[in-house]
Amino acid sequence: MHGMAKSSSDRLPKQSTLTGLAACLFTGGVLVLFLALYHDADRGGALLWTAGLLLVATVACWIASAKAGERAG
Repeated sequence: MHGMAKSSSDRLPKQSTLTGLAACLFTGGVLVLFLALYHDADRGGALLWTAGLLLVATVACWIASAKAGERAG
């Protein structure tokens, strides 16, 4: 049975991996948000966009993590 190809669900990330990634993205997003609020407004726009994108990626990871949990259990 060593020659059998793995199914596509075996190659998808695990729920714990996605949850950990979401935690890292959330932490980074909050830190960049505080950095944007701390610095002057001239650089704040790019930092706010970066923080927003990190927080949107966090939500995407949380959704993927929930789907992985449904798939596993």
